Amino acid sequence: MYTLEYGLGNRAETVRIGGIVARWCKRTFGVNKRRKFAPIWSFQKSDQIDTQNHTTGVFHYWDNEVIIYWNNVQNIEELIRVCIHEWTHQNQPLTTHYDKQTESYDNNKYEIEARKAEDTHYLNCWGYISTKLN
Repeated sequence: MYTLEYGLGNRAETVRIGGIVARWCKRTFGVNKRRKFAPIWSFQKSDQIDTQNHTTGVFHYWDNEVIIYWNNVQNIEELIRVCIHEWTHQNQPLTTHYDKQTESYDNNKYEIEARKAEDTHYLNCWGYISTKLN
């Protein structure tokens, strides 16, 4: 039985569950009207050694790609949160606007919005995807 705390042990399982979350995000949040198509999703292995400050995902606005670092994602809750976070970025005007932000990561308005989206929506997403998993 899957729970939010269920540990993700391998790439295949992370890709499968991440795909369900990505479809939920597309249906819930829509696609950035400037890009006109959903982001490309990639699940890659991170080579970061520092487990305290590991990166779980990034959005590359220049090629409309979300990268999830599957080996840094600890459980389903974290996977849902990172997918919602990065999807939020794809709906933001992140061309040079993001690069011009002088605030730190914690105070960057685009990051604040993405973290708020995580907090607001991850339980709704879990309610949807749990019916597909269990």
